[in-house]
Amino acid sequence: MKSPRALAGVLLAALGVQLLLGMWVNLWVTVPPHHPGAGASSYFAGVVQVIAWALAGSALMLRLHVFLGLLLVAGSVAALVLAARRREPAWVWSTVIGLTGITGAAFNGASFLVFNHDFSSYIMTVAFVIAAGAYAVGLVAGSKS
Repeated sequence: MKSPRALAGVLLAALGVQLLLGMWVNLWVTVPPHHPGAGASSYFAGVVQVIAWALAGSALMLRLHVFLGLLLVAGSVAALVLAARRREPAWVWSTVIGLTGITGAAFNGASFLVFNHDFSSYIMTVAFVIAAGAYAVGLVAGSKS
């Protein structure tokens, strides 16, 4: 994609799908208490283990949720790079905040899988709202290019 506006639209739509996948997982998927990375003493080592497990050995909807989350992280980085290259301040701010939200959601989703604390799920939701809001504001306030 050549414009931050187009990519922000795609990211916003993907965030909507991610929300629906996350709610499915929350309501109908039981994450086993013992899986690779669960309760890890090192957060980052645990994150690597739970992501690998979630992508390879978990329930389908959790796999899709984690996979789309990784795509959202990559897409939000790409949107920031695009905005920075074009030197469009509204888009730079929008994409920085969007990336922050998506990254926050991703880390808290991984934290939930590692430590199984409900507040991680809540923070993931708050971070989602921040990211979705940032891209929505960018679509309204950003340049039309």
